[in-house]
Amino acid sequence: ADRSTSRVKVAGGGRLRSNRMSILKKLGEALGLAPVERFSTAYLAHLLNIIERNPLVTLSNVDMMVETVREIAELVTWGDKHDALITEFFMEKRMLEKLLGFLEPSRRTAKPMKVQILQSLSIFFQNLNNSSLIFYLLSNDHVNELITHRFDFQDEELMAYYISFLKALSLRVNADTVHFFFNARKTPEFPLLTAALKFYN
Repeated sequence: ADRSTSRVKVAGGGRLRSNRMSILKKLGEALGLAPVERFSTAYLAHLLNIIERNPLVTLSNVDMMVETVREIAELVTWGDKHDALITEFFMEKRMLEKLLGFLEPSRRTAKPMKVQILQSLSIFFQNLNNSSLIFYLLSNDHVNELITHRFDFQDEELMAYYISFLKALSLRVNADTVHFFFNARKTPEFPLLTAALKFYN
């Protein structure tokens, strides 16, 4: 009888702990805290929320923002192979545009954030396979604007990440994507080639 009672108590305790976890999860989500499931659209939405609540990246929040962008890159790369809903969310919410917005001169974004954005885009172009996602990244002239962005090349670290980005991007030039890199009506140049030649020795 004692053993039976003990089992009942343990089972009841398990249900109680489960209820507590459920309550804590709901409370965390209500407060804007990270969801439990890391590789999910819910977690990507959480990261997007951080991006949107921090339009300026300064010394006070740069570590958090760099980690947020790093996690976005990791999650989208994982989603490309395992969960299409994640990549669809990334495109639907136009998260690329939100990331590139940090490069606007008026925001005076801290350098580590710029480095992380370049590194994340390099990871995308090196690893993604979904053609729709690749076309999204290359569309709307974002690529050419990023290539021609006035980075501070006096900073050797920033220059190194920019060159790595150009190399990763060049791997995506083919018959299906070349029109994203060159628009004769807007400029007589091929920005990727022009930028690469600046660093050719």
